Amino acid sequence: MRLVVLSELPPSRDTLALRLMGRGVTAERAALELAELSASSWERRLLAPLMVNLQKKLANNPPDDLTEEERELLVNGLKLIEAIEKKGWRQGQRQGRSEGKLGVFTHQFARKLGAPLSEAQQESIARRMKTLGADRLGEVVLDLDAAALAAWLADPDAR
Repeated sequence: MRLVVLSELPPSRDTLALRLMGRGVTAERAALELAELSASSWERRLLAPLMVNLQKKLANNPPDDLTEEERELLVNGLKLIEAIEKKGWRQGQRQGRSEGKLGVFTHQFARKLGAPLSEAQQESIARRMKTLGADRLGEVVLDLDAAALAAWLADPDAR
């Protein structure tokens, strides 16, 4: 016979599913760790829906009819849902800022070139935003004259 003390398991992805079955702080931390994993991870794809469904089922019961363990599961499920929503919001904010910067740079490049950008030029700016970063794009659009800027955009190896 073997005994596993869930609260003493190391906080790793290998033990996450077991720690979710724990109680108190152990389960709460595991739920928050689960929320921080990428949506494509097997743990999030398989375990998060189970926890959310359990939370929904428990939420349908009158609070007085729940055991202490069920109340804990309900709270941990809510914390998981809130953490996933918060993570999604943060990612959306980052993506929105990135898209906003890209729009500003596209406008600046078009203004400097004195003409609307072609689709290829817009794709080049977006690709370089990801690889070179906003600081480098800012330097290029401010430092180069129109002819040099057009050449930089046309050259796929330009940095």
